[in-house]
Amino acid sequence: MEYLIRHFAITGWKRGLYAFIFILLCWQLTQFWGNWKEGASSVFYVIHGPVHEIGHAVARGLFLPEVIVVMAGSLFQLMTPIAIGIYFVWHGDWPALSLCLGWLGFATIEMATYMYDAPFGDLTLVAPFSSGDDLIHDFEYLFTRWHCLGSACRIGEVTATIGYVFVFAALALIIAMFVLGFMPQVKKDA
Repeated sequence: MEYLIRHFAITGWKRGLYAFIFILLCWQLTQFWGNWKEGASSVFYVIHGPVHEIGHAVARGLFLPEVIVVMAGSLFQLMTPIAIGIYFVWHGDWPALSLCLGWLGFATIEMATYMYDAPFGDLTLVAPFSSGDDLIHDFEYLFTRWHCLGSACRIGEVTATIGYVFVFAALALIIAMFVLGFMPQVKKDA
């Protein structure tokens, strides 16, 4: 218990910060819940949207095969909050992991939206490095190549569920950090 209190309890000014993060994640959930298939964007999109496109550009710049170039966008989109979460944990800032879990959750849900849309092509594609005939829907391309375009909606639904699990884990972690912050400190034996 002492370990949890020492590493996860939030006190002082951090309570306000994590209360804000909790409210932000809850508000974002209200934007996605029940209509994630329609292309809602989270506040995290301002980061992982460009990171997604940079993933394509990096893979293309390395002259990797087209399938890797297409996958690189989503991989960068998911790996960025994971890498930042690892950075925070490495430096002992365990509470910041909750923000990264929420970010990863919404990045996953937004990716699921495009997976679900693959057979329909209804969503607007954002591709600053491509235009006209070069413009491809990442998941339409991948699912067609992998012969699973008919399962795109189900794959999107499962992926969105995984994203929601990450978001709810972030919310649960914040609640746990608040509870630990109100617990009496465990005294070490001298």
